[in-house]
Amino acid sequence: TPNHNDGPGGRGAGGTVLVQSGGAIGATIEADGGDGGNQLITNNENEGPGGGGGGGVIATTGGVSLTFARGGANGTTTSSSMTEFPPNGATQGAFGQPSASAPSLADTPFCRRPDAPPTVSKTGASTLNTGDNRFRIPGAEQTYTIEFSNPGAAIDANSIFVTDSLPAELELWTGAFDGSTSVPIDFQDGSGAAATGLTCCTAVQIEYSELDTGTDFTYTPNGAFDPNVRRVRINPSGGVPEGYDDARTFELFLRARIR
Repeated sequence: TPNHNDGPGGRGAGGTVLVQSGGAIGATIEADGGDGGNQLITNNENEGPGGGGGGGVIATTGGVSLTFARGGANGTTTSSSMTEFPPNGATQGAFGQPSASAPSLADTPFCRRPDAPPTVSKTGASTLNTGDNRFRIPGAEQTYTIEFSNPGAAIDANSIFVTDSLPAELELWTGAFDGSTSVPIDFQDGSGAAATGLTCCTAVQIEYSELDTGTDFTYTPNGAFDPNVRRVRINPSGGVPEGYDDARTFELFLRARIR
């Protein structure tokens, strides 16, 4: 009030700052407590000034140039009867935690984008554009594209397995896909921010099965159009970064012939 004869309020604490970053941040972050209010009185009446707010918590994963979590100063009184002890019982805010360890993204229950699962799609087209074999008839070749997309959380290293089943009407080509690769499967990573960073495909990353179901992928193909291959499994090397801003994609290409 105008005569300053009431006890002023204390101030709030510094709060919490959480920064999850892959590298250091060139910034100054402060989570200081507020300073307590002063009693600006000139006679001998006195009430308790406001206490200072406690310092907050600053937690980072990549490191920050400067961090402060200072406690706020206590208020004082100018009462003529409290000249020996101007705080009159008001306390300073405690020092906070300016360099706490940040939890992992998976353990942070707020401000997270919703995870979306990876998707896989497959399309096919005739290998030739002219002649009878441009149609889907026996003897015609087809080129298939398998597209993988990760729009969500990061995927652990070497944990992606793409399995494709072939209908009985198709024979998989098990020789070199074309002149640029010596294996039947061609791989193309996404470009720019859509890149996965995976590597593929070597002979050890491609497995074959002559069975329609099960986990047996030990069949050795004949190196040409092989009617015995019923499934093929590809395991690219490396992990896939999170794709929240740009979905991470790659494509696999394979050839087959209609029986």
